Amino acid sequence: MILDKHTIQKLRKDRVVQKQFYNYLYENLFHIPNRYYKTKFLAEEIFNDAFIKIFNSIEKEKEIVNVLGWCSKIMFNTTIDSLRKEIKQKERFIFPEELPVTESSLSNALDHLSSEELFKCIQSLPQDQLAVFSLFEIDGYSHNEISSMINISVSNSRYLLHRAKKELRVKLQTFKIK
Repeated sequence: MILDKHTIQKLRKDRVVQKQFYNYLYENLFHIPNRYYKTKFLAEEIFNDAFIKIFNSIEKEKEIVNVLGWCSKIMFNTTIDSLRKEIKQKERFIFPEELPVTESSLSNALDHLSSEELFKCIQSLPQDQLAVFSLFEIDGYSHNEISSMINISVSNSRYLLHRAKKELRVKLQTFKIK
């Protein structure tokens, strides 16, 4: 999809086109905030904030060749900014620099889980753990990158990932028993 000056002007004036654009972005980009927030309501709130930023910024652009790429960058940055604000509001704890790393074999449990059940397990994590887990394990960011993205220390990032993995192990063990 390419947005040129004519299409951008039409998007600014025509409510039907605006609704179609919103639905198009929702179908293609809602997974971004949904990955980082526990409830659909919070994810939709972030999506709507990002959509407003996209809508307000679209007029400043002369032509957008890769609409989804451009919009997904805004969506991701809005999601990370929101997480940063949320984590900043929480109390800060000092965590040890080194944490024991334990590997457990849960392949049996994972073999019997559907992707929906695994997603629900991950979504049930506390918000800060969910954010760090998603950024590290799913998106592939390093602890240094995560700490600068959401304004926490590197050791705090490691600790939150450790806690998230520990909680997931417990939850996955219950699936293994069933």
